[in-house]
Amino acid sequence: MDTLTEKKFYKHNFFAFLWHGVFLYLANAFTQITTVQASLIYILTGSSLLSGLLFSANRIGSIMPQLFFVSWVERSTKKKPFLLAAVLIRGTAMLSMAAILFFSTDIKSLFSISLIFFVMLVFFFAGGMGDISYYAVFSKTIDPKKRGKNFGWRYFIGGIFGLGAGWLTKRILSGDLLFPGNYALLYLLSGAALFIAYAGFSSLKELPDAGKKTQSNWYRHFQIIKQNPNFLKFIFVEILLSASIVLLPLYVIYAKQKLDLPLSLIGIFVSAQIAGEIIAGPLWGRIGDKINFRLVLFIIGILSSSVPLLALFLPSIDTHLYIIVFFLIGMTYKGLSIGISNYLLEIAPKESVPSYVAVKNIMQLPTIIYPILGGILVNYISYTALFIAVSLILITGTLLASQLYCGRSDYKTQLSYLKPWE
Repeated sequence: MDTLTEKKFYKHNFFAFLWHGVFLYLANAFTQITTVQASLIYILTGSSLLSGLLFSANRIGSIMPQLFFVSWVERSTKKKPFLLAAVLIRGTAMLSMAAILFFSTDIKSLFSISLIFFVMLVFFFAGGMGDISYYAVFSKTIDPKKRGKNFGWRYFIGGIFGLGAGWLTKRILSGDLLFPGNYALLYLLSGAALFIAYAGFSSLKELPDAGKKTQSNWYRHFQIIKQNPNFLKFIFVEILLSASIVLLPLYVIYAKQKLDLPLSLIGIFVSAQIAGEIIAGPLWGRIGDKINFRLVLFIIGILSSSVPLLALFLPSIDTHLYIIVFFLIGMTYKGLSIGISNYLLEIAPKESVPSYVAVKNIMQLPTIIYPILGGILVNYISYTALFIAVSLILITGTLLASQLYCGRSDYKTQLSYLKPWE
């Protein structure tokens, strides 16, 4: 590997990843799985179960293929082609969805619905292939001192674009264009954004590496858990800190049922959450780059564990303060992704990044029940008990995060607040 040549490419590649990240954010905004895609399936089938199944299909479909692709990616001297293929497949899938919705003579027929689910599964599977190749390329083509900055700014700029996409989505769905043409237009816009994002990756400058000779047995990748106890601890940190997802669907319901706040405030809550995402992106990236991402995970853990308690406490002072809850959700939800992704790249050897990504994601599969777990538990225990229980889980994850190994600190196995890059 020509290290000097690679460093010369850092600046160009920084903007290539930023370009892709911003337009990927835009593409996702047009076809949000929690809103647009879920509502489409419900309109077509009338089944909330199938709408929920889409969430599980997204998570499982994005993770399971990684075990089959990881060895292939590791053995290849260039990872970029896998990344380009994933983006092209996903962009084509979105355009295919638009075509199905536009041209189907009976969109609610079993054939059309089955075809829609098939295309979405292809989209999810391509995401799984893209995930492992994405981090493999990112780790070798972006300056390690600016990885957090890249994540932060793509969330900042992408969030601003996302606000515009959200406004446009609302206009399209409530405008003169009737179903399914309105949804088809959203998928068309999403596919177009993905092809624009493709332009960013196609310009990436990646030098070939030696590749890694690996066995084809998928289970041998899990040996890194035994070889690296800190990695296993890190996996548990993510599982515990991801418990905040349990409460995400409940905060609005709690506002209506217990605080008697009008549903008209939902728009303000969403805006507050997006504002938190936009502001926090560059903040978490800078802290991580200048100090370390163990500290980022620790701070996010503290803020996340405070959110359920603030949801209980703030309304007793003034119900309008409840908006702070959504602002902090925005700061921590995307921030956790920044912290997790970049800490992983700090501890994973470059040649083993695909294995680390695949194993981590597979070990996270139990978290797919998080979105429905809160809805089940709240039928048996009070909001107060559930909010406190989740807060305690998040505190546990925060304490565990403080004990992660950090090669960028004088205090390798305990939390440190200072120690920037040398």
